[in-house]
Amino acid sequence: KAHYAKVSRVRRTYGLELEAYEKLLKHPCAICGEDSTVLDHDHETGKVRGGLCNNCNVGLGMLGDSASLLTAALEYLRKHGD
Repeated sequence: KAHYAKVSRVRRTYGLELEAYEKLLKHPCAICGEDSTVLDHDHETGKVRGGLCNNCNVGLGMLGDSASLLTAALEYLRKHGD
């Protein structure tokens, strides 16, 4: 029953079969290189972007998936000693 629920959720959320979903998560996080634990996707289009670790995924979400905010954050860190 739990397996069926996961298959259904993966199909509904990402439009993928479970095998394709699991294959994407076998790659390291596309940002930091740690183990991927979540599949990142565009919430507006539903397009899958890749596997990320939870921390990187939450970080992107907290910045609203905004490249301009992420760039501003990078500039801020560089200005203050990164």
